[in-house]
Amino acid sequence: MKIAILLHGLLRSWEECSTVFSYYSKLYPDVEFDFYLSTWKNALVIPPHKGVEEKFLSNTNLKLKAYSIHDELEIRDNLAPHFTPTINLPVEKLPNYTPQYTFLKSKVCELVKEDYDICILARCDIFIYKEALDIIVNSNYDLGPNIIYNESGTEYTKDSLFCSRDLFWYGSPEAILKHKDCFSDCYVDCLLPPKGIHKYCGSWLNFKQIYNYRVDALVGTIVRSNDYNSKTGVPTKQNLSKLINKHGIDLYKFTIRDFRKYLWK
Repeated sequence: MKIAILLHGLLRSWEECSTVFSYYSKLYPDVEFDFYLSTWKNALVIPPHKGVEEKFLSNTNLKLKAYSIHDELEIRDNLAPHFTPTINLPVEKLPNYTPQYTFLKSKVCELVKEDYDICILARCDIFIYKEALDIIVNSNYDLGPNIIYNESGTEYTKDSLFCSRDLFWYGSPEAILKHKDCFSDCYVDCLLPPKGIHKYCGSWLNFKQIYNYRVDALVGTIVRSNDYNSKTGVPTKQNLSKLINKHGIDLYKFTIRDFRKYLWK
């Protein structure tokens, strides 16, 4: 089996997250994992309190099949003209739109040139629990061209279709790689209106006729690079670093309950 893992976004908690990603091939020796990455070389519109982006070279353990590093000015060069005044606003006045988020999603999908059995589309700064990885590797759910799976699925709330958990999805390559269009559909071709991340994910998937099926056990967590928006049961960079140093790959012998109750402190 071959699985492509498509990582996109800021390199927050990158040293730690790239390390645990590198454990996957040892956890599942019969599976060939290829990792792809699209990220920024700068981050002009990210408020500093949300965490400092790490250097690309902080990753010393994870071999990448392919990667692309982008300048946010590339977005301005590709936007439909009526978005230009908005994108030039100061950070504190920017609306809750998604050009940066969707741009990197599109770019990482463009990197994939080989055939795979399964694709996972994920943020860079997450920890995926072993229970979720087992579901994906064991192919517990049918794969098709118009269905993907994640923890929350798509629901209707707050007057919009909504994906409350946007950490990662998995599905067939045909379904996942349709995300090549998630930037251009809104910000270039203007086929649907811009929205915040969670609303846009729900609306765009519906627009593309992709069913986002809810699987409660597909659980991961953001690894916060600082104490911003810290919550019980959500690790920080420092927290994960200590556990890696203590347990290494044996981290994956712990259950979700173990992490939430004892380890994420």
